[in-house]
Amino acid sequence: MAAGSEEIVRLIEPYLDRLRAVPYVKGARVGEGDDPSGGLLTLRTPTRTFTLSFQFKRTYLDAGLTNALISQGRGLLRHPLIVLARYIPRETGERLAAAGINFADEAGNLHLHLGTGYHTLVLGKRETLRSAPETKRPGAATIQVFFVFLAFPDALQWPVRRIAEFSGAGKTAAAEARQRLLAEGLLRQLGDGSFQLADPKALEDRFIQGYGQILRPYLSLGRYRAAETDPEKLLDSVAALATNHDLKWALTGGAGAYELERFYRGDDTPIFISHVKGDLPRLLKLLPDRHGPVTFFRYFGSSILWPGSTHRPVAHPWLLYAELLHQGGARALEAAEELRRRFLEHDGPVA
Repeated sequence: MAAGSEEIVRLIEPYLDRLRAVPYVKGARVGEGDDPSGGLLTLRTPTRTFTLSFQFKRTYLDAGLTNALISQGRGLLRHPLIVLARYIPRETGERLAAAGINFADEAGNLHLHLGTGYHTLVLGKRETLRSAPETKRPGAATIQVFFVFLAFPDALQWPVRRIAEFSGAGKTAAAEARQRLLAEGLLRQLGDGSFQLADPKALEDRFIQGYGQILRPYLSLGRYRAAETDPEKLLDSVAALATNHDLKWALTGGAGAYELERFYRGDDTPIFISHVKGDLPRLLKLLPDRHGPVTFFRYFGSSILWPGSTHRPVAHPWLLYAELLHQGGARALEAAEELRRRFLEHDGPVA
């Protein structure tokens, strides 16, 4: 067995034991592979053998990560999805089960739906608290650097100064973000001094979780409602104002996804913009509204802009994806998965 496969088995063996304890599961094994965050899992029952696609999650499942799993689960046509995570609370388990996603955690919470003859749902088991080393909560600048590492893989090899300039973070934050990934084992340094991601999906999880909990609130400049109800006319006004005032801007979320590939748009219009000061809301005829459809976010660095933008500037697909996951809702998650398939699982758009 390859070294990568041995590491996978070691990581998920506690979860395999949970699955083997289910009366109708007569065997559970991991397929060959070297991805520490996922692969194929085979479960043998008295009547047949089932192959599942598993994802191993090192972090707790917040709303954004749960939405990501639901959107990806709907997009997995070949094999059903099973999530192996440290702990899945009742509400999260209910959402995953309703979406048809299997799961198992260390506490004993479990959802297993195999074909038409085997179905088990266990919820409500509490996590056993355990002491762990204190880790400093990442700041917004760290999440900005994680975004750059995801969006531009070559950035792992860049000097700290260039990472800082591109991400909009300081040099100290850029250095600490890379060191954090090394300390957590998600990044390894090779003999020639270069860096290599040991677990790309775990970095993705860190970014999605950090976007919703840390970066998005930090970047938010306010929500508004507009006198102009037609979002296309509103965007024309934003474009004209940006030109006249030399502002950088980019659409994100559903509005950006719609501009990019005519994916589902939704009612919200989230926009990265270089500043919202003085008369800008007045000139756009916007009124502050905590539930308004227009949200401005601070334009934090040159890495935001997607070079594939056409008529209007659009943020990088990783930012569109994270915002769609935050938005939630069935249509938004469908758009998120299509965006992921076309832009985030390849070096660029697929034909």
